[in-house]
Amino acid sequence: MGLTRDIAQFAIGTSGDEISKQALAVMSLSLMDWFAVAIAGKDEPASRIVFQIVQEEGGATQSSILGSPVKYPARAAALANGVASHALDYDDTHFAYVGHPSAVIVPATLALAESHGCTGQKFLDAALIGAESACLIGTWLGRRHYQAGFHQTATAGCLGATLACARLLGFDMEQTQHAVGIASTRTAGLKSQFGTMGKPYNAGAAAANAVESALLAGHGFTSAGNALECGQGFSATHAGEEHDLGDIPGRFRNNCLLESVQHKFHSCCHGIHASLEALTQIIKDHRFSHEEIKRVSVSVNPRWVKVCHIKQPKTGLEAKFSYRFALAMLALGIDTAAPASFVDEVCQSTELGEFAARVQVEPDEEHPDTAATVTVETHSGSIHDQYYDLENLPDLAIRTRKVQAKAGSLIGEAVAQQIWSSIQALPHNSINQFMQDANCF
Repeated sequence: MGLTRDIAQFAIGTSGDEISKQALAVMSLSLMDWFAVAIAGKDEPASRIVFQIVQEEGGATQSSILGSPVKYPARAAALANGVASHALDYDDTHFAYVGHPSAVIVPATLALAESHGCTGQKFLDAALIGAESACLIGTWLGRRHYQAGFHQTATAGCLGATLACARLLGFDMEQTQHAVGIASTRTAGLKSQFGTMGKPYNAGAAAANAVESALLAGHGFTSAGNALECGQGFSATHAGEEHDLGDIPGRFRNNCLLESVQHKFHSCCHGIHASLEALTQIIKDHRFSHEEIKRVSVSVNPRWVKVCHIKQPKTGLEAKFSYRFALAMLALGIDTAAPASFVDEVCQSTELGEFAARVQVEPDEEHPDTAATVTVETHSGSIHDQYYDLENLPDLAIRTRKVQAKAGSLIGEAVAQQIWSSIQALPHNSINQFMQDANCF
């Protein structure tokens, strides 16, 4: 069997009893994080433009768009909510495939669950399996796919979201394989869009394409049943490495990838976060001001140099992909956790520009994707090193408190608490009741 059939079997054949409580707790936490960043991002320019088009088109009143009292077609809702949730580039990340799972999986699954009146538990299970599938497909494709310029949030994410939708709709194997095949010829997303509105659009389009692929397959539309691995298939045409995933169900039971998803606590590219944490620790330990710093050197995996080393950003969006400016902001006391910090004006700041010029970024193959070493040299001649690896996750209780605090800062504590309470009750409610409770900010 090929991956298309194997991953389809995993998506629709995994029973709810095989999903651990820990995995569901992490999925619930990512759902909270998704709501916070999507609500905070819904008024960003990219989100507003997409919502305007959705409004102008109108259509069947099926699914909710965050902040709107009017419902729209499921595909349109997935598009709008997907763009909004990735507009701030503040959503969760998984380094197994260097992608943002929730930004694609949640809006697609949520839109179809609402339009089909699913239970909350059915939605949660499908979203979790979809996110796990995205991580697995991304792992199968390998780093070469990402290095070739494909945005895995959108590519592996669309395929994972399609599998979530197939599970949600109760597809059989043949329907699921057709849905994946349709998605394989629809999925797209280029890293050249990073630092522009095109990046969140990649996520929204992937979610919408997943909904469309599932709906088509549900109506009898057919496609290549081995579309991921066949000649001229997705992997062959998208620089896939086709790593052996082994026994996928057994792998899921023993090592659920979603449990190690990373939640962002800086409002910029996740590739910069380890260096920000390292610099934070140095400043905290030695208590010196930015005036005392002569030079900052950052050692990171070479792939991040191609992603988030814009040396002279011209916009706030580009600053999110600039080691030099993000580290300069932190050193000068600007809150990198606040989305409002990453605005066009920071790129014109003389003080920030002068400090940014002191930051040097060096590629180092020895560093994993999740790690960075920061070296600070002061004018007095002292040198301070700090290594930080994001892979060393705190326990779930600490992560939960941090995500709740992040949500409170983004959308207000009262709204964040209401949504969190609704998520906790979700397994016992319908998705429609959940959306009534959660989408009332």
